[in-house]
Amino acid sequence: MSRIWALICLSAAAGGVVLMVVSYRQAQDSCGSGDKRYVLYVAEKTEAKTEMGRPVTVFFLPARKVVDEFVKILGGTTAAAGRSFLRNHQEKVILFPDFEQQFTADMLVSGRLPKPGTTEVLADPRTTDHGPIKAGDEKLSVVGVLKKTNLLQQDAYYAADNPPQRGALDPSGKKLIGGFIVPLEDLKLIRDIKQRFPREQFTAIAGSQRLDRGAYYNYMIGMSLLLIGGSVLLIRSYMFAARRITNAWIGPPLAQISRHWKLFSLMHVIYFGICIIGALIIYEKPLPQDFLLTTISGQIESESGVLGVAGMAYGSRNIALAAVTTLVINFFVGSILVITLPSVIVPGIGVFMALFRAALWGIMMAPTSMALAGAIRFHSVTLLLEGEGYILAAFFALLMPIYLFNPAEGNKLRARYGHALMMNVKGNIIVFIMLAVAASYEAIEVILQMR
Repeated sequence: MSRIWALICLSAAAGGVVLMVVSYRQAQDSCGSGDKRYVLYVAEKTEAKTEMGRPVTVFFLPARKVVDEFVKILGGTTAAAGRSFLRNHQEKVILFPDFEQQFTADMLVSGRLPKPGTTEVLADPRTTDHGPIKAGDEKLSVVGVLKKTNLLQQDAYYAADNPPQRGALDPSGKKLIGGFIVPLEDLKLIRDIKQRFPREQFTAIAGSQRLDRGAYYNYMIGMSLLLIGGSVLLIRSYMFAARRITNAWIGPPLAQISRHWKLFSLMHVIYFGICIIGALIIYEKPLPQDFLLTTISGQIESESGVLGVAGMAYGSRNIALAAVTTLVINFFVGSILVITLPSVIVPGIGVFMALFRAALWGIMMAPTSMALAGAIRFHSVTLLLEGEGYILAAFFALLMPIYLFNPAEGNKLRARYGHALMMNVKGNIIVFIMLAVAASYEAIEVILQMR
């Protein structure tokens, strides 16, 4: 690889990272990130108590039908994941016993404060209806809308905790749920959150600050530049190495990459292209992303399955343990079991499994919220390196049909199959090396962000 090419690729990748950082900071400014943020813990059981936060009462409005369907998939409202997904996608009325002390006129972007002893409420600007809202058997009047920088919760209405409000919302009192609003800064200082707010008793509703459209697309341009620059740099590095490494194990797979470099390059375009397209689509329809993230979070917190094992490794804050665990999962499960072995049985089928993963990555890691955008600034390098490992595995898997259906690779079908199988064995050495680099970087960046 010439120095000019290397400089161009590095400049593109570095420029992409800079653009992501700048877009994130611009989004921070527009979201008012300096304002105090809060988490609402809903007490799902009447006996649930905590010494933290400000006590409030919550009334949840009915969820959309599509939300109910996702909840069923997650195990219904009896499962922690299903309950969390439902609560985070329901509009709600939050009743404050000290409403007059919590809300002042300078917090409003329009309207006025509710009159004492009435069923008037304030609205979050992201609620669906700023007119009268039906809650229970009566309608509540929205008389003011809060500024975006003064939000306690998204998709919420705020009211005084008085008899008229309680009677309008729920005459029987059976649907009014206790809750606690806790400053996010306080939660960051404690390490026993699970003990203070056990999942079987509390549901956390943190809300999310979405990036505006301009910041989001600028961020995605930056991510695209990183993936393009990084991909070209890696492809040309393989071709450079193929001319110098000739040993019996790594030399042949590198030679195949150099021989089929156009196909290998096309696979990068398709893989990362699907990832980017998925991220662009999910910005307009964010519910599937929330569903997938809730599913993953539930598995990690329940410490079950592969993700549960990875979650425990990262929870230990041990970088070496997290890196080894990630490598074992990514190589033996993500590469061998999902891509290579299926392609040995049905030649090339593993390519589609890899592309399916790319689509999931685009949906799950789209930086639609401030929290995700902050994390992906660093995790995008993991996306590049780990994605490269899976592209390599898919490339060698694709050699199976190329060898089998090309008589030029040998006269006998059995010999061609054996040659392709051995190429996959040798190629997975390179896959292992790439995934080891990716796992090491991921363990360092994730644990540093956790700290």
